[in-house]
Amino acid sequence: KTACQEENDTTAKNKCNFVKSTCKMYIHMILLAYQLEAQFRMSALSMRIIHAEKHRKEEDPMRYFIVASHGPLSTAILESASLIAGKETFRNFRAIYVTMQDSPENIRQTVDNCMVDFPEEAEIIALTDVFGGSVTNILTEYIQSRNLHIVTGMNLGMVIDAGFSGVETSTEELIEALIHTGQRGIRCVNSEIDNNELEDEI
Repeated sequence: KTACQEENDTTAKNKCNFVKSTCKMYIHMILLAYQLEAQFRMSALSMRIIHAEKHRKEEDPMRYFIVASHGPLSTAILESASLIAGKETFRNFRAIYVTMQDSPENIRQTVDNCMVDFPEEAEIIALTDVFGGSVTNILTEYIQSRNLHIVTGMNLGMVIDAGFSGVETSTEELIEALIHTGQRGIRCVNSEIDNNELEDEI
């Protein structure tokens, strides 16, 4: 009876040890699984951060554009350009306009609100409607504090060309090209038809 009891005790102890070792093994496996999952999540998060940063660098240009006018011309011309070339082409554009009721302080506030969208080091080209106008004059005040260039006499062709321009084009070359586009777009169609100068363009 004693031998039988000792055998039962040994068997129970062995079962107990087996259960303990099995539990430890499962706990170890669960902890390992959690560690692997945590590492996977951190790795995935790191990849997302790297991808987002790369995407931001590719998608966020260092050159931005302001289209500015008296009245909603700037908004309308940007909408027209987007209709022709697609909204994505003008993702780095902002339109602002002023009214007869706007004081110089209000115009400056409008410009300030627009500038907030651009990084401090960004190059900004402003296309305005008329030289000597209030919105152009206010923008001129920002030339010293921001990397700002102002081109007046904007038209739809200039806005479209600006949208298609790349950062590989120098500022001087782009401004010269925009001025050329603006001037070239002012044509008397009747005269050029009479002179047969539009045959290759129409």
